[in-house]
Amino acid sequence: MLRDWRNTKRRVEERPSLAHALREAQLERLADMLLMNSKVPDLQTTSDDLPQNDLLESVVKDIKEYYKRNICIIQADPTNNDVMFEFNHIYTDPTLLEEDRNDITKRNPLPYRNLLKTKINGQLSNRLLVQGGGGAGKTTFCSKIVWDWANDLGFQQFKLVAVIPVRKAKNKTVGDVIKSYLSDNNPFTAVQIDKYILTNQEDVFLVFDGLDELWEKLSDNSHQIVQIILNRLFKFGTVLVTSRQWRAHEIHRITELKKAYAFIYLDGFSPDNVTEYIKKFFNQDAASSQKLIDFINSNDVIADNMAPFPIYIAMLCIMWREYDGERRKAMSKLMTFSQLFDEMVDLLVDHCGSKDDSQTCPTVQELRQMIPNHLKTIGEIAFQGILDRRIEFPEDTFQSCRVSMELGCKVGVLTREKHATPRRDRRKNPCLEISMVHFPHQLFQEFLAAKFLASLYSSDHDRYERIMADILEKKEEFRYLLYFTSAQGSEHGLDIVTRLIAKHKASWLPQIAQSEFNYVRDFSHDYLIDREWRFIVDVAYESQHQSVAKKVGNQFMRSRKTLNITCHWSVHTVFGLLFIKDHLGEVDSLVLAKRCGHTASQDLAEFILSSASLRTMRIGGSMSTFFPLSLLPDFIPMHAVFYSMLVDNVQQCQIQNLTIGFARLYHQPLTSCKLAEFICKMPRLESLELSESELHKDFFSKWASIVSSAKVCHNMPIQRWSWSDIGHLDKTLKPIGTTAGYVFIKLRNHYSFMHRR
Repeated sequence: MLRDWRNTKRRVEERPSLAHALREAQLERLADMLLMNSKVPDLQTTSDDLPQNDLLESVVKDIKEYYKRNICIIQADPTNNDVMFEFNHIYTDPTLLEEDRNDITKRNPLPYRNLLKTKINGQLSNRLLVQGGGGAGKTTFCSKIVWDWANDLGFQQFKLVAVIPVRKAKNKTVGDVIKSYLSDNNPFTAVQIDKYILTNQEDVFLVFDGLDELWEKLSDNSHQIVQIILNRLFKFGTVLVTSRQWRAHEIHRITELKKAYAFIYLDGFSPDNVTEYIKKFFNQDAASSQKLIDFINSNDVIADNMAPFPIYIAMLCIMWREYDGERRKAMSKLMTFSQLFDEMVDLLVDHCGSKDDSQTCPTVQELRQMIPNHLKTIGEIAFQGILDRRIEFPEDTFQSCRVSMELGCKVGVLTREKHATPRRDRRKNPCLEISMVHFPHQLFQEFLAAKFLASLYSSDHDRYERIMADILEKKEEFRYLLYFTSAQGSEHGLDIVTRLIAKHKASWLPQIAQSEFNYVRDFSHDYLIDREWRFIVDVAYESQHQSVAKKVGNQFMRSRKTLNITCHWSVHTVFGLLFIKDHLGEVDSLVLAKRCGHTASQDLAEFILSSASLRTMRIGGSMSTFFPLSLLPDFIPMHAVFYSMLVDNVQQCQIQNLTIGFARLYHQPLTSCKLAEFICKMPRLESLELSESELHKDFFSKWASIVSSAKVCHNMPIQRWSWSDIGHLDKTLKPIGTTAGYVFIKLRNHYSFMHRR
């Protein structure tokens, strides 16, 4: 029966439905046979017998040409559709991190050249999952892989490297997608390409871009591409999958896939990468590039929160090029992703209005008045596209709002392109070309969808209620949509955080009813930095309304006695916490284990000094008696201004218990001095713990100059200096009698006392 069906039904999109029916009938083996062409050669008709060398040569030639003309051309400037950057002119390497399989809280640097050298239990992994947030550069990273292969710069161990956008692969096989890359006169069929791939697995590298745009659940799908991702097909070939984090969890939750996949994180640009990208963008204009670099370095909200994301640094480059004077100064006030997108749309509108001086076209002022309603109209289609996981639409989709679509294309929030109709679809559509409309990036689509969703709050509240209820059930998937909606007005932000708080309050309150010590002791690190409340803080920050901050602080954070700012926090969340800090309750314990820039460090110092309830603080470090956290022990994580502010205002400090862990300050004499001065002058300090630290010798000299006894220095774990380096210290030991007037000190497993002056 299967052979008869296979010989008569040549349209490969019908096979997944049959395989799905077979699996529902618990005929798993038959379903696998159906999908695995290479395992059932007798199911192929003789017309599918192929000369593989001819196929490989023909396909590789066409696919390399396609990559160079399409995938490896970057339009980094939506203000000018005619400007396309050559790939090697603008591409900048992002930061790659590999999850430590022995400690999932750790992520180790992974050089790009070692991408396919990741190992699991000593064996090279042929399955890689690359995760990154929106705008982190996942698609461009896939383009880098095929660019290197097509130009003989890398991955030459493979005869074929195929990048497959998941959103374009619905009801298609890998062969179907590759076939669409080939010239019309290429004689080889999708079925032949599929068969080649499955019979030559070790020679093929498949790159699936955008798992988060998959149209169904992984577990419910018998589609060929999904079967490959699930490691049921193409088991001996190499596969890389990219995804936003929310969808990557599906692979994390499947035990068999956790054993097969290496988990890699695309962490955006490092500061050096940002500098490199800016210089490439401005090319010959060294003066402009250096001014923008200086501007970003002087503003850590932008440097830490926006610049690491390739999409945001591209927008900042465009703004810097187009702006001068007051508008450049205004850029320094950008705080959130939503504000950056608002500014970018304003720039596109201004650019559109200024470049067309014909009398029939609207002026810039008229465009500014017109554009909000048109964006909401476009936003409705954008929103439906998000639900359907589509970013590209046939032009007919905009039939009911053609004026809005035309204006969107004119401004640059939409792009219209002509695509050749695939030969297999020409029976249904005799046109040789299809006009398709797409958004510049998925984040642009989510930004416009948010404008539509926010408009429903007042225009059709019942529909808003229904939509919001559905969205909050999948809030991680719709994270950026919620960010952008929250920013549309105080009522929107307040409504969203109220719903989020109500949704999670029942499960959260019973835990915080315990004493904070038991709370910290009994619950895991992951729970302490619970993504639920961090999500709410992030949404509140995007709103930038104090009524929203007050709501989160008073009704959600008020009962939290311990704040743990760890290395797993995003910079966005740190700024979110600082945004609501004035509305927090009586925090008595603070853990700081996250590298922060100037602004965040300054705000944290102000919070510490102004808090009347804060008694215990830990800076950096790993596990301790009070805070059993699994942290990355690589630095003491505050900017120098942090310690300077603490020293200058030390008499305001109420901290009694201080822990310093993994202080890597051997190359920072000024910060070392400030830290020593702060410790010695803390008016209420009762206990001090120093562990695993490497301190500059100026720390000890400053300590000795302030404190009458330096006994503590004999027992410190010094790794960088000989005793002669600190021989000038006063080694006179003070008597240890009562603890009155002394500070209790723990050094690893040794206990001592420091006399107060």
